[in-house]
Amino acid sequence: MKQKYIIEKGDNKTDLIIREFAELEKAEYSLLMEETYPLATIKKANGEGLASLMTAIKTHDLFPPSSIAEKIAEGIGVLLADKEKDSIEVAIDDATILKEEEADIEEEIEPEEDIDELLEDDFSFDDDDSDDDDDSDDDMDS
Repeated sequence: MKQKYIIEKGDNKTDLIIREFAELEKAEYSLLMEETYPLATIKKANGEGLASLMTAIKTHDLFPPSSIAEKIAEGIGVLLADKEKDSIEVAIDDATILKEEEADIEEEIEPEEDIDELLEDDFSFDDDDSDDDDDSDDDMDS
């Protein structure tokens, strides 16, 4: 699914507004939600770093996965750095993000681990143990 986030400074320049849109049909976006933040709070979080800004933008209504929150936070950083800009658009394509995350996961897998070694049993069963079980069953029948 394709999404876009329009991030803009409010009319009074004391707020930051994030609008989330989703593509329902090809090139046709629908507004999903809108969240307004005090600009001073966002500027403070931006000064504390990307992780702090990602935390500051998450609310009950807007709680994107970390990979998307990071892109939104980066967009906010660009918007705040340019005094001339009043808004910025952050476009997200879930298919692209999933491919990126899949590549990251594949890098974490250690290829030298042999799957057959992982599946081998570490236990050995004695035949004597199975005979003992048969004897106890006979005792119960009497």
